[in-house]
Amino acid sequence: MATNKKDHILAIISESDLSFLLEPVLKSLGYEVVICADQKTANKHLATETPILVIVSEKLNDGNGLDFAYNFLQKLPLVPVILLTKEDSIDLLKTCMHIGINNYLSTPLTAEAVKTAVMGSINKARQAREWILLEGKRATASLKEQVDELQTLTHLGKSINRSLNLNNVLTSVVDI
Repeated sequence: MATNKKDHILAIISESDLSFLLEPVLKSLGYEVVICADQKTANKHLATETPILVIVSEKLNDGNGLDFAYNFLQKLPLVPVILLTKEDSIDLLKTCMHIGINNYLSTPLTAEAVKTAVMGSINKARQAREWILLEGKRATASLKEQVDELQTLTHLGKSINRSLNLNNVLTSVVDI
């Protein structure tokens, strides 16, 4: 289920009958759904909003869904993308893997297949983000310890410097 009121799924689907079938299934998962019929409209939306998931048709009115997915994933690699196809093919699946597409759906669609693909992709992306945050915290914890040690040494050096009688130290240095 959606965890944030602003979480939404962006679907770029040229076929109105598919978007009509897909929208209620996605809404039943608790997400807002934004449907765009072409890449131009989708890019305008993406200029101001970042979806939790993108579903894109293989063929769009104004271009190729694979090209759109590739360009999108270059900018936002942690947002999962699902490709919607009319038919399965091994070459298409290989291309999806090379691009970084998380999952695919082929027609005829079933509500259960859509829900499984969407929730699986969102959960996997969420796990990846959590892992990245955890690794970032681990890396910064080590750096924080080093900074704390340097601050302690700086404080110690300043204390020692203040306690020295500079006239005696300089006289000793000159006498040597």
